[in-house]
Amino acid sequence: MALSERSAFSLLNRACCRPWVRDLPTDATVGLRQTQDRSDPGGRPRTSGDRMIKFLRGMFGGKASSGQNSDKTDGPLLKETAASVQWRAKDDPENPFDANGYDCLAFVRSMLSTTQDPAVANSYVAQRASDGRDRIGLFPPDTVALDCRLAYALDEAIEDGAVFKASHMEEKWDIYLHEDRLYFCRSWTGALSFVAHCTTTDNQLLITQIMASSSGTGMDYRHTVRQVDYLVRSHLMRQAIPHPLPAGMDRDPKAVGLFSFSQYGWVCCFGTFEETLRRDIRKAIDDAAPTEPAPTPPAPAE
Repeated sequence: MALSERSAFSLLNRACCRPWVRDLPTDATVGLRQTQDRSDPGGRPRTSGDRMIKFLRGMFGGKASSGQNSDKTDGPLLKETAASVQWRAKDDPENPFDANGYDCLAFVRSMLSTTQDPAVANSYVAQRASDGRDRIGLFPPDTVALDCRLAYALDEAIEDGAVFKASHMEEKWDIYLHEDRLYFCRSWTGALSFVAHCTTTDNQLLITQIMASSSGTGMDYRHTVRQVDYLVRSHLMRQAIPHPLPAGMDRDPKAVGLFSFSQYGWVCCFGTFEETLRRDIRKAIDDAAPTEPAPTPPAPAE
């Protein structure tokens, strides 16, 4: 029997829920302060249209292919059936979220990750055995500290170690918990992107500060906090929720799809430029899907 798209989202969300996490967190507020700012003269220029697509493909070292497996091609490969990214308004009955955005679930699931570089492949394999202890005490380069308050309800305490490990190259993140810090690392290279200071109890995970790399005076610190919140909710808590899109990127659906796959792989399903910290962003698909109060809006940087 064919499932509607909303039913597919619902089943995906239920199938992915971890036993030690409740279906939805109960609180999230954020008041941000940039405590350090270092300019990055090598900051990434903004791209658009075909340039954006070419740039994103270049991140993988090759071009996309529509179902033709070539031993000379690196990067994202489309499977046999090429899917498209669909724009969906919040009032679209096929949109399970109360936000305008891009349905990229079918698109990212039609992609495969490949590499011809033995160093990248060896790095990915080596990262599978890591428990993250070698990251203890490390921070991303040119670090800035972002104060926040992101709270998540738990059903039981989380133990130190790997709390999420990519099981294949189409999953882009490894996440570790050690000594009240969450370490968010890229799964292919092990590069450390974020460190979140947190406290955990038997029933709550609370993040109070995020350490991230500065991208200069124009750094979108709100997007960084949204990224970390998304990674916790989608990877640790296994919720099917929208992922944040950076405000400056092109609105071209294919560019959105490639960016989403490069950032989150098969885990993501729906990208939006709207606020993703709100806990009522999912529509009530059925009576078992609760809603949450919206968080306090981000405070401007001092």
